[in-house]
Amino acid sequence: KTPLPWDQFWILLLLEIPHFLSSRTLLIRDIGVTHRDESQVGHYAGILESVYYAAHILTIFHWSQLSDHIRQKPVILTAILAIVISMFSFGLSKTFLGLVV
Repeated sequence: KTPLPWDQFWILLLLEIPHFLSSRTLLIRDIGVTHRDESQVGHYAGILESVYYAAHILTIFHWSQLSDHIRQKPVILTAILAIVISMFSFGLSKTFLGLVV
């Protein structure tokens, strides 16, 4: 039997499912970045997804080092606040650059 905490991995997987189910294609159509060209919607949705995961890769080690130096609770609370601010900014964006940044 493996010592990996599979129950915790399943919880994390279930928490990631809503991210995949969110419809970024509707948002891209609404801001008009494709100029009504339906063949470009997937391209811009792919860019958004790539930027999302690139940001994870670039910041995860910094957050974990900060968590080692100061305890986990302040880091988690700061991360939750940052997520709330970024989700509001994302939802209120009117341009594709605003979505990416």
